[in-house]
Formats: sequence, C-alpha cells, structure tokens
Amino acid sequence: MTSQEKTDDRVDLPVDLTDDEFLAIAKMAHERDITFNKMVETILWNYINETKNKIPTLTNEVPRE
Repeated sequence: MTSQEKTDDRVDLPVDLTDDEFLAIAKMAHERDITFNKMVETILWNYINETKNKIPTLTNEVPRE
C-alpha cells in the first residue's frame, strides 16, 4: 500500500429511526450542507467520543468490597 492509499474501515450499521427522528436529522444535515449518512456518522462519533471515558475498563473499575 502506498502512503497515498487509505484503508476504508467503515462498516454498515443499521439504525432504526422514527419518522420524526429521520426528519430532524435530515434537517440538521441540510443546514450543514452534508449528506444524511454523514450527519448520522457525525452524531454517532460525537456520542462515542462523549461516552468513551464513561465505559469501565480494567484500570478504572469501581473497587469491589
């Protein structure tokens, strides 16, 4: 692989949305001039980044009594 080639590590992730949720996300995407799928990707990454420090790991588990 050359330095200019990128690997695509994306996966398909089905997301169930109500009509109201779909419309709200579509409006957000339109306001940002991006695709609906890019808006969903942005929302998911924001959620992952906000919660990744809240997921317990072996180094930060609550001590057992």
